[in-house]
Amino acid sequence: MLPCLASALLAYACDPAVEFLERRRIPRSLAIAVLILSALAAVIGTMNAIRTAAPSPEGVTELKVRAVHAINTHYSDLMGLPNGMSAGNRFYQFFRSETDPQLKKINRILALTPEEERLLVSRTSTDEKWRKLLRQHLEDNAMLERSAQLEESKVTVRHDDSNGLAAGQGAIDAPLGAIAHALPHWVAAFLMFVFILMDRGEIKRGLLSLVSNRFFEPVLSILSDIETTMRQYARALFTQCVLLGGTVSATLALAGIPFKWAAVIGFFSGMSNVMPYAGIAAALLGGLSYAALADDIRSPFSFVNESNFYLAILAAVLLTDAIKNIVYDPLVLGGALKLQPVVIVLGVAVGATIFGLLGALFAVPAIALVRALVGSVLRQLRAYGEI
Repeated sequence: MLPCLASALLAYACDPAVEFLERRRIPRSLAIAVLILSALAAVIGTMNAIRTAAPSPEGVTELKVRAVHAINTHYSDLMGLPNGMSAGNRFYQFFRSETDPQLKKINRILALTPEEERLLVSRTSTDEKWRKLLRQHLEDNAMLERSAQLEESKVTVRHDDSNGLAAGQGAIDAPLGAIAHALPHWVAAFLMFVFILMDRGEIKRGLLSLVSNRFFEPVLSILSDIETTMRQYARALFTQCVLLGGTVSATLALAGIPFKWAAVIGFFSGMSNVMPYAGIAAALLGGLSYAALADDIRSPFSFVNESNFYLAILAAVLLTDAIKNIVYDPLVLGGALKLQPVVIVLGVAVGATIFGLLGALFAVPAIALVRALVGSVLRQLRAYGEI
């Protein structure tokens, strides 16, 4: 149901663009083709921009070493593990059975390949930065070796490793299986998107043909109100996603993240905003990940440096969230649907509690749909003197 519902909302959001092209004397089928080709061109251009911003093999090696070192260092500090010893604090003693396997799995995923190992060693003779990376890499390896020596038995270690290899192989096979499983659903969703845009009222006329003449006008008005509400929601959501993505890019760039990476984080934050508050979470995760992995700070404010970079990113995300809550939610989404922000928050919380991810994703359109349905039915009952 998720791909089909998403495609239906997207069709309602794109319908004004198709109608605009029709007013320019372009046939509707050609207008839909132009819209789809334009969307594909935009997606390809965005992916090329992301690929251009992606690091070189040297950059990948550097990011891996920085990521492993940052994760291990923060983990040791949080758990009270000086020099990788096993004593730890009470928090570590309570959660070690859960956190240690996850840390090992992360280290296995980010482990350097033999080619990356040779690249790291070869660059150390000419660059101080790479010598520092090599020291960090050796420290991480030494810490992992000390942790392995403190395991209860070699059998346990071998068992964990075999599980890790099986998990790694499963991680390789899982994406292909997931794509093969999801492809028919998304093909059906694409066809639904096209059919809804191609529709010139046949669906509505088919539904109205089932209604008796006595209730024809009230049902027609109710369907029109529901359709208007869903179009308003789709357009408002698209506008809010674009605005949030641009705001995230701007605030993170001001915090010190290079604009190309701030734009990438903003792009994914805007896409994630189809689920309420997921965009802010994506912005925070992306910004903190950059702060942990990179040391290139380009803030226009002179007081932002390595010591307070995390705080600058947190302040940027909080500022973005405030703009979203004060401006975008009430004016864009709430203004289109005439819903108070507190209703949106409670609806998302209740939907997530009862139906999980799908409940959080479709809580707002469901509230808007029920509100439009109830309001339209009451108006028709009053108009016909029933109440």
